[in-house]
Amino acid sequence: MNIDKTLKEQLESLSSSDDEMIEIPIDLLNGVINMMQDLQKENFELKLEKSILQHLPTDFEDVKAVVVDKLDNNYDSQSINNVVNEVRKQYPNLFIDMKSFLNRTLT
Repeated sequence: MNIDKTLKEQLESLSSSDDEMIEIPIDLLNGVINMMQDLQKENFELKLEKSILQHLPTDFEDVKAVVVDKLDNNYDSQSINNVVNEVRKQYPNLFIDMKSFLNRTLT
């Protein structure tokens, strides 16, 4: 999602309305936008980490690199989970197979 584009669209729609408006310095607006982008990136990283760790990766960074490469700028939780599931099917060696792990430890 492009925050700048969304903000510009909202500003254009507001300019034609009769709503009250305020003026803020451009530096402050840029700071708020940068903070929102940082929060969005952090949110993505947390969703990605959670989704990957649920599948017990053998090497988190390898799995993360493959998943990020396969994502098409679609960062919602469902698409992240779908891509992680695809990666697990395509590259099973990147994940711990709990069934075989338990069979080895119990026998």
